[in-house]
Amino acid sequence: MVTAPCVRFFGFGPVLADGIGIGYAMAPDCLQFTVTSLPGSKVTAPAFADAVDAALQAMIKGLS
Repeated sequence: MVTAPCVRFFGFGPVLADGIGIGYAMAPDCLQFTVTSLPGSKVTAPAFADAVDAALQAMIKGLS
């Protein structure tokens, strides 16, 4: 997790050939995610990012 206010951009790579790399930063008014995958991975970064987005939207909806 990256939480320093001076850190605005960062990257995080997968540690396994078929894995996902995910890094996130928290700020008072937002969450930022970096999702990566290697070519040929069973789960692609865009698919995983969509799943993270759907989960966060469900959590937000549950709070209201």
